[in-house]
Amino acid sequence: MKNDKKIYFKLLTELLTWGVLFFCFVSTNSFGQTLIPNDTVLTVFKNDTLLSDRDKIKLYLNLSKTFNKTPEKSLKYDALGMRLAAKHHWTKSLIESSLNYAIHSNELCSYGQADSALAHVEEVISVDKEHIRLADYYYQRASNYYDWSRYQMAKTYYQKALEKYQEHKNKIGIAKALKGLGVTVSIWSDYEGSIGYLQRARDIYTEFGNQHGIETVNLAMGVVMEQWGKIDIALNYYESALSYFEKKHDLFNQANLRLHIGDLYIKKGNYQKALDYYFTAENIEKLKPHKKLRSITLSNIAEAYYFMGKYREAIDYQDEALKLKYEIGDRKRIAISLIDLGKIHLALKNYKKAVGYAKKAYKVATEGMLSPEALESLHLLSEGYYSLRALDSAYFYLNKYIVLKDKIFNEENTKTLNNLQIKYNTREKEKENQLLKLKNAQNELLIRKERDTKYLTFTIAVFIFLIALVTLLFLRARDKQNRKNNFMLQYKNTEITKQKEKLSALNAELIESRSKYKSIVENATIGMYRTTKDGKILFANKTLLNMLRSTWADLKRINLNESKPNRMSLLEMVESQKIVTGREDIWDRNDGTKMFVNESMWIVREAAGKSLYYEGIVEDITKRKIAENKLKENEAALIEINRELLRNNEELEKARVEIEKAYNTKSEFLANISHEIRTPLNAIIGFTDLLMQKVHADDLSQYVQAIRAGGRNLLSLINDILDLSKIQAGKIELHFEPVVLHQIVEDISRIFTLSVKEKGLDFRVTSHPSTNKLIFLDDTRMRQILFNLIGNAVKFTDEGFVELKVDVTRETKESLDLKIVISDSGSGIPTEQQARVFEAFVQSNNGRNHTGSGLGLSITKRLVEIMKGTVTMQSMSGKGTVFTIVIPNVRIFEGEHQTIKTVHEQQMLLATLNADDTMISDIDFSNEELNRIADSGFAKLFYHRCEIAHGGHIITDIVSCCADMIKFAQTHSFSKLHEVSVKLRDAAAGFDIERMKLYLQIINELFIKIERHETK
Repeated sequence: MKNDKKIYFKLLTELLTWGVLFFCFVSTNSFGQTLIPNDTVLTVFKNDTLLSDRDKIKLYLNLSKTFNKTPEKSLKYDALGMRLAAKHHWTKSLIESSLNYAIHSNELCSYGQADSALAHVEEVISVDKEHIRLADYYYQRASNYYDWSRYQMAKTYYQKALEKYQEHKNKIGIAKALKGLGVTVSIWSDYEGSIGYLQRARDIYTEFGNQHGIETVNLAMGVVMEQWGKIDIALNYYESALSYFEKKHDLFNQANLRLHIGDLYIKKGNYQKALDYYFTAENIEKLKPHKKLRSITLSNIAEAYYFMGKYREAIDYQDEALKLKYEIGDRKRIAISLIDLGKIHLALKNYKKAVGYAKKAYKVATEGMLSPEALESLHLLSEGYYSLRALDSAYFYLNKYIVLKDKIFNEENTKTLNNLQIKYNTREKEKENQLLKLKNAQNELLIRKERDTKYLTFTIAVFIFLIALVTLLFLRARDKQNRKNNFMLQYKNTEITKQKEKLSALNAELIESRSKYKSIVENATIGMYRTTKDGKILFANKTLLNMLRSTWADLKRINLNESKPNRMSLLEMVESQKIVTGREDIWDRNDGTKMFVNESMWIVREAAGKSLYYEGIVEDITKRKIAENKLKENEAALIEINRELLRNNEELEKARVEIEKAYNTKSEFLANISHEIRTPLNAIIGFTDLLMQKVHADDLSQYVQAIRAGGRNLLSLINDILDLSKIQAGKIELHFEPVVLHQIVEDISRIFTLSVKEKGLDFRVTSHPSTNKLIFLDDTRMRQILFNLIGNAVKFTDEGFVELKVDVTRETKESLDLKIVISDSGSGIPTEQQARVFEAFVQSNNGRNHTGSGLGLSITKRLVEIMKGTVTMQSMSGKGTVFTIVIPNVRIFEGEHQTIKTVHEQQMLLATLNADDTMISDIDFSNEELNRIADSGFAKLFYHRCEIAHGGHIITDIVSCCADMIKFAQTHSFSKLHEVSVKLRDAAAGFDIERMKLYLQIINELFIKIERHETK
């Protein structure tokens, strides 16, 4: 009955255990998220008295596996299992629960917590002699140290795990340990050794057909190749592994591989593609959250944005990554993020922030013994202080960078030599083992022979034959093995030779690097030195020796503490302040003379904080000090000179005021006299035009024409003199506004159409398509420039052509360069007169009598120069002249983005003009009125006056001309002509330039219609 009860309770207990497990499974959805609280599950069997402690611990282990995808839940059951196993001293259960607890803590990036659990496992194993699980413990602790960035400890425990797995002949365990060693040693750039470990691991996985193991090795091989710089090979490995893990729906490894592939595209310079991989990894990580993976993802996204120049986005992502890394305690990646933030702020010219991050990175790297990160942070510190112009600090960190770089290089050389020595010793041991095995085999054969001789004497002949046969086979096998060994030795010797050559090349590179830095120090323009605390000089560069006029042999004999009384006080300052800068002192040269120096000194310490030596830089400021002393001596003389200069300045100021008065008087005089002259002159010209209609006698008509021509020339001369006077006084102002240059060119060409036609010249006008755009120019002055140059060309050309060519030599969205060429086939300018052609009141004398003031070209040249342009001239007497105007950087009108002649002002102007559109469109001369105007001689009387008014935009000329046209229109009853003349006069009187241009254009078109009428 008792046995039946035991069986019953055992069955009931197992049924209850499986029921709880089924309950847990049902309460878990497809993503491992519990639909009911965990406490409900715990309460089910905590309060159940039917379960024994043995059954409970089994249940804890099974529940931990059930919730394996959600490690934060598994930890609760691992902790319960650890407590219960420790209570009963159940070693195996305690080890298994502790290992599970460490694994799940590691998955949650709680590496310190995992390490504590593993240390507890080691204590249990050492006490209870559970050596079977020792290999798993070593492997798990190595993996935790690797994830924790404790790479040296990781390597040590991977090696221990490998030895234990080899003892137990656990091949899968051996493969795991080899894979871990391969990834770990790649951290120190031992890529060949790393690949050797990984190749051996892959061979074992291949032997067992373990595809998952093979792909994890491929991932590790990709990491090693990436670190080695074999980008394409690494990409092949990553893509192979990614394809496998996608099929297996392994989200963690999918995200991890996409991060690695993104890193490869960063190295290839394809930052956008890298960013795509990183964002995909981020999305996958959200499905299976993992702190460390997320921190790496954010850091990589920040790095991509940094290379793309998007520094603000890079800072945001890197800050978020850094917070996670601090929570994880991953020193290496903390240092990397701090360095990246320093680089970003350096690129943004936030040099102080860059230095701050670099210092933090250096501290983390030093504490974590991370030499590459420490080296990179020192280089960043040197660059940051150099950008801040803190040259002493920059030099200090640059020197530490050089020292650390040399140290790393020497350690790598030593490590390489040690590895070669280990390989060599290993091969020697293998040879000795082979010889010992052969000797053992021989001894066994002898023992067997003696035993067989005693008991089987009748089979001696058979055994002798067998022994001979075995010996022959053995000798052949040994000979074959020896040949193989010799071949392997030869191959290994070749490999060692290559390693030696590589080492020699590295030593040569080190020597070259040292020589470069030595050259920089030796050829520096400031003195540099290094001393011990007791005053012994260790180093001085050539510049310092030249300053002291001494040799290195003489300098070595000097003890600074004895020869310089204030040396000890300086050392105390350096010890307390770490660095002393800008200290001035007087030094004795070797030849007995004295020199003034500006000295800076700092202390160099070892990692433990002990002082190693003192370094400093010295600048010879003797000349400056002598100059300062001389300056003090001459101070009184300088004061007197300053007083004299003040008196001279006062006199100059008085003279300047007087000159300015005279200039203003001249300007006022010119303005008044021009007004006084122009008023009667306009009347003379107006009455002359009226007189021309009344006088019909040829001789009297010639006199009247002479009077009119003289009046016009005099008016033009007065206008030119006024313009020149304004330019010389610097009071002329340009009014830049949006204009269409093509329209200006057309207006000017119409003005000269009749005069060119009268002379029978070929008038050519070409414009670049871009001249149809709105550009900023002074409309009036541009017309004046073209009017002067084309007028000269027409005046000095009797036959042939006159050409105006407007080109654009350079154009961007904002501006363009104008090139205007006016050429003719006229009389040209004699070579001896070309140098003075742009001077005021100078006119070419080519044997012909041409009227003019000689001011047009002078005004044109100065106006072009005010527009920041140039005007040049090429001419040959008798063959013509070419004037070239170049105006660079003419702004293009961009609508609402401009402030000059804003769109609002233009809209107001357009609204005003549109209001008059109907009125303007009504100003259309009928054929009957056009015929009458043509027959009245209107064109002959007013063409030249309108031409001058249109070209110069002189208000008084326009008003005067309009007054005469109004009288003419009233006399002949020309209603439309009278209307246009009145509107033009009102526009001119009101200084409404836009309307004035419009009505001048209408009158110009009237002259063209009259010309066509006369042609018909």
